[in-house]
Amino acid sequence: MQDYILPLAICGVGRFVTRRILPTLSNDLNIKLTSVIGRSGLFDQALPDEVSRFSSLENYLVSSPVGAIYIATPNYLHAIQSIQCLKAGLHVICEKPMAINASDCGEMIQEAEKANKRLFAIKQNRFNPPIQELLKAIESNRFGKI
Repeated sequence: MQDYILPLAICGVGRFVTRRILPTLSNDLNIKLTSVIGRSGLFDQALPDEVSRFSSLENYLVSSPVGAIYIATPNYLHAIQSIQCLKAGLHVICEKPMAINASDCGEMIQEAEKANKRLFAIKQNRFNPPIQELLKAIESNRFGKI
């Protein structure tokens, strides 16, 4: 049986995505980056030619996308863009914060349930200084066997 390959688009290709997310995607055999959406040209040199580029989310959504989308745009856009993508039939991975108020979070969750799609809100902690210090303490066996 062949493993499932998740088609993934990224909306919002700024410095964080180009430095942290794109390099990790090249190591994951179960994810295929299919599209990027953004106004910035930061991603142009870092991506293979087969990755589609869109200047707006609306243009991307009319292209009949499938799979999932990673929302990494400014915080105030997270809710509206996530809802648009859920309505278009995409699973959504949303960068933190999920939305700027609880009401928007509720709308996102309701739309995900209605569309029968997954909605994930993520927060990367690997590079936060307290997490790095904790990792060092664990690796040095400071707490004993965990």
